[in-house]
Amino acid sequence: MKVSKELSKLNNVIIKAKEALYQKLGKEPSIEEVSSFTGIDINTINEIEIATSITKSLDEEDEYNLYNY
Repeated sequence: MKVSKELSKLNNVIIKAKEALYQKLGKEPSIEEVSSFTGIDINTINEIEIATSITKSLDEEDEYNLYNY
């Protein structure tokens, strides 16, 4: 399953924002803080995180495919 380039770019923005906020705040930033920092809507952030986590999960399943044994 592929994620569109636009979602992938936004996901990278979110990841970098979380890293910057973590450094600034000294804690894991809330979704509200990430939204405020990036200007990306909270619902959009949630959708991007869901889409990219599903893709990661499917990729990980491939690594444990029975054909590898």
